[in-house]
Amino acid sequence: MFMSYPEIGIEISKRRYREAEASGAEIILTFCPMCEHTLRKGAEFIAREEIDFDEDYDFDNPPPPPEPKIKVLNLIEWLLPLRN
Repeated sequence: MFMSYPEIGIEISKRRYREAEASGAEIILTFCPMCEHTLRKGAEFIAREEIDFDEDYDFDNPPPPPEPKIKVLNLIEWLLPLRN
């Protein structure tokens, strides 16, 4: 979906992220690399939307974007630490 229709893919991933956020989730797991990419992009978009552009915001030297509240991980990435 993301490759053919990136705008739709981002909107769907933002919706899924908001659903996970509302449920109290801390992690979104996927086994699909493209879904992982799209979900991370959606999380980044949401994090940027929450930036407060008040009068003190320095547009010439912006701070790094905030980290998303929920981690998006590939299932293997999540399972590997369990093996140690």
